[in-house]
This record gives sequence, structure tokens and C-alpha cells, in this order.
Amino acid sequence: MIYDCHLHLTDPVDLIVREMDRFGVDRGIVCPSGIARGEEVFDLKGASAMMEAIARSRDRAASLASETVSRWNRQSAEVIRRHSDRLIGFAKLDLRLPQSLLTSLMEEAVDLGFVGFGEILGAETLSERFAFLLAKSADLGGLPIFVHGDYPVTADAIVQIASLVSSVPDTPVILGHLGGDFWITAIEAARETANLYLDSSEVVNLVALRAAAGEVPDKLFYGSDFPWETMGVGLCRINQLGLSEEKRQGILSRNIERVLSGSAVGDGEAL
Repeated sequence: MIYDCHLHLTDPVDLIVREMDRFGVDRGIVCPSGIARGEEVFDLKGASAMMEAIARSRDRAASLASETVSRWNRQSAEVIRRHSDRLIGFAKLDLRLPQSLLTSLMEEAVDLGFVGFGEILGAETLSERFAFLLAKSADLGGLPIFVHGDYPVTADAIVQIASLVSSVPDTPVILGHLGGDFWITAIEAARETANLYLDSSEVVNLVALRAAAGEVPDKLFYGSDFPWETMGVGLCRINQLGLSEEKRQGILSRNIERVLSGSAVGDGEAL
């Protein structure tokens, strides 16, 4: 069994399913994409336009409208539900929204059947909102949260995130991209924080992945960040580590299964 813990919903969703079939991936955690549509980029002009749009959305002081986030989640839930044998849904949130609106969005997400939240941006700069998100997720049954861990996240930010995560032990948190350039800090944080886990997507090099597998093999998950990266790259790297079959299967499926099995879901059918 292989789980990809880091996918972004594509249009059409068949792009994900075909990629999973191509590399033998059985199940995947899908986050709503919003405006970040890697499947729409084919040249430098398109890449520049897409990255500028993403930068503008992150830099603006105003949050996305809660109605926009809600619509993306509802649309994503409908798509994921049609492939519930393969796809698992995490709901989108914008930490810049007021706590009252975040509460409404999180409760709606649970009713829609989402079993986690992510990919969360800004956890390092909106620490009070992130702390609220951790606590509210615990209240909802300990749903996991996937946090963006690459640029512009710094080593100090990873330490800050880990400190907040440790204060709410009932909420598991997955730090994306193995902390980017600050993978040593991320591995140390995961080693010292019981409910902090690491996603291997787009890890900077094989040495970083080998170090994570050596230090925290039970807290490392395979992820690809598809469609921004092919699923095959991460699988190839994991297969190059020379791990025991027990550790390899842990990273590919059993570690994330343990986290998902501890998540509560709402009255709606889980995605």
C-alpha cells in the first residue's frame, strides 16, 4: 500500500488518478488548489504569471473571502467524493480570516466529510491564528493539519511552529517539504515534538531524506506535491535509501495511516 500525503486538486481530477495509477499509488490526501494550478503551467510565461498570482494572494493584507474558501471546499468535496476509494480530503483555510469565520469554515469542512486541514500558509507569521486553529482542530476530534514548510518559512519559524504544535498534543501536524532548506531544524523539531510529522515532498536532496528516515522513521510520510512534482521522483528517492521493508512501508503508508486513524469525522461521510 502506498499513500501520497501531499496532493493538490487538479482540473480535471483524472490527472491525479492517472498519475497514481502510473506509479502504483493507492491513496492520496488532496488539498484544494485555489489559484495555484500547477497543471496549467507549460512554459516560462505561464510559470511567471502563475507565481506572480500566488505571490499577490499571499502578500495582500486582506484575506480571501470566507465565501470563496467555502466554495472551493464544497467544490473539492464533491470531486473527491466521486473518488473516495482513492482520494482523502483536507479542507482549505485562510489564517487571515477572523476566528469566528475560521470556526464556521472548519465546522462546515467536518460536515462535508474532510478529515484534515491544509495546506496551511502563514503559520509562522500568524501565530495567534495558528494556535487557534490547533485548538479548534483538537476540539473537533484531533483532525490533522498540513502546514506549508518551504519558502518563505525559516528555521526560526519552524522552531516557533513546533513550539505551538507541542502545546496542543491532541492535534497532529504535518510539516510540508521536510522544512525546505531548513531540514535539519525540521528533523530536530519532529524528533522533539510528539505530534509533529514530516512530509517528504520536494525534499532538497537525498541526504536530507536519508537523515529524516534515520532519525524519525515513524514520523516521515511520502508525499509528492503533485501536480507541482511527479509522484515518481519521491518514490524513487525512498527506494534508494536502502531501508528495511518495515521502515519503507512505514514511510509509504503505515505512518500516515496511524495519524488518519486517530482523526474524528463529522456526521457527514468522510472523504
